[in-house]
Amino acid sequence: MPNLKLAFMLLNYLDLSHFNMRGCDFSNVSAIEIKMESANLSNCNFNDAKLKNASFKESVISKSTFERANMSNADLQKVIAKDCIFIKTKLNNADMREGDFESCNFNEANLYQANLERSNLQRASMTSANVERANITNLRGGAIG
Repeated sequence: MPNLKLAFMLLNYLDLSHFNMRGCDFSNVSAIEIKMESANLSNCNFNDAKLKNASFKESVISKSTFERANMSNADLQKVIAKDCIFIKTKLNNADMREGDFESCNFNEANLYQANLERSNLQRASMTSANVERANITNLRGGAIG
């Protein structure tokens, strides 16, 4: 189901695990507790989306944009998220363990109490990001500041 236009839709509690949703427009959706595990979500637009408690576990989300999205308490364990944009994204309490966030932009993102243990942040930008109380043990690359 690549390249679907789902902007502004109500997608709360859906299970889209294992789907190919490459290139879809999820901007401004309400997708609280949506499950998109082991899915292909590369090149998607999630700008301004409500993704609280969403699960992206083990999905490919590379080259997707999440500007101003609310991803509080999201599960991003083991995602492949190279070249993503998370500018001003709310990622507080997100579980991002062992994720590959190479070359991502987290400028001004809120990562309060996020778990980034063993994540790859090589060439990632985190200018003015809030990483207070975040777990940043055993990071691979990246500079926090």
